[in-house]
Parts: sequence; C-alpha cells; structure tokens
Amino acid sequence: MRHANNISTPAGQGHSRPLEAAPEEWISLLSFLGRLAAAGLTESWELEVWALDNCLDEAAWEDRRASRSSECLVLAAAEFIRHAGETMAWSGAQSNGWARAFTLAKWNHWMDRFAEVADLFDDGPGPVQWAAWFARDYMHELGDETGFASTGW
Repeated sequence: MRHANNISTPAGQGHSRPLEAAPEEWISLLSFLGRLAAAGLTESWELEVWALDNCLDEAAWEDRRASRSSECLVLAAAEFIRHAGETMAWSGAQSNGWARAFTLAKWNHWMDRFAEVADLFDDGPGPVQWAAWFARDYMHELGDETGFASTGW
C-alpha cells in the first residue's frame, strides 16, 4: 500500500491519492488489511494507522468537495473500521501511557473526520455518507464497550 502511494505521487507535486487501481480494489485492499488485523496477523498498528490517516487526511479534502477518489477513500477507511475496529479499540484500551494517549487521540480524530467528510456529500444520504456514519457510530460504540471511549463525543 505504501509503495502504491509513493508511486502515484508525482515528483514535485503535493498530495496525491493511491488510486492506480480501481476504487473497488483499494476498498478490497483495506478490507483485507482489516481482516488481517482483526485476526491478529499483523505485528503492529503502523500500517493500519498510516492507511486510516491517508484516507481521512485533511489534505485530501482541502477543496471541501467530494469526488470519486475521495468517496473511495471514505469507503475504504470505513471498510477497515468495520473489520478491525473492535481489535483496535481493545488494543487501545489495554495500552498504557503515551501509547494509549496517542491511540485515543487518533481514534477520536478518525471519528471526527468520518463525521466531517460525511457532511461534505450534499447529494443526500448515499452509500458514502452511510459508510462514514456507520464507521463513526461503530467507533463510538466500541469505545464505550471496551472502555476506550472518547471524551466529549
């Protein structure tokens, strides 16, 4: 995934999205990564954190417009949360010190970003909005269930 992102970023230009493959393939890739993480087959959360940050990064949404590529990113991130959200929440709840603070800050940021990007789609509730709302609500529910709840949400 990182390799695809690096390849798709033209030299000397700003942020680009790793959409060399069809959007469905990118969504499937994050779904697969989520399933690996949920099954405990990844050794750390580094790639998962990068993937969610990449999908929900504010730079991808600077013009505050929804596009096919931004829709793909939201759907991919929501698909990852659907599969690995519970494992991430439990892992965060069991961590201590700076790791817990970092993970909780990321968790809250991603919940906020799902809510923000859902509001950018002004064509009425559609699959992307529903996926973003689902991910946000599921993360909130998991936070309460695991004791890894956000503060002030």
